[in-house]
Amino acid sequence: MPPGEPGKCYTEAASWGLASGGELAYVEGLAWDLAWPVEHAWCAGPDGNARDLTWPRLGRAYLGLTVHAEEAVRIMSKSGPLLHGNGFASDVAITWCREGVPAELLVDIGRPVPAAD
Repeated sequence: MPPGEPGKCYTEAASWGLASGGELAYVEGLAWDLAWPVEHAWCAGPDGNARDLTWPRLGRAYLGLTVHAEEAVRIMSKSGPLLHGNGFASDVAITWCREGVPAELLVDIGRPVPAAD
């Protein structure tokens, strides 16, 4: 089993990312388990690969917003998860949809989503 507590992905990923000293980024978005996507949080290293603490096996695919862990912790301490909140978009996500995500929060790792042809 992974070291994190199941059902606590936001807290576990933020804590693990913060404890990594900048080696890992906090990622929040959607992860595909066996058949469908679920709201989820995980960490990612410089290679962009998911480091998932709370699922007993890695998901089939991950798609998320990669944020510096210390910034994620700062924001989450005031408002909870960055993107999700009880099945709805969080207040932070709504603001980011209107104004854009502040560039200084983002970590440039992983692969971009392919453009449709």
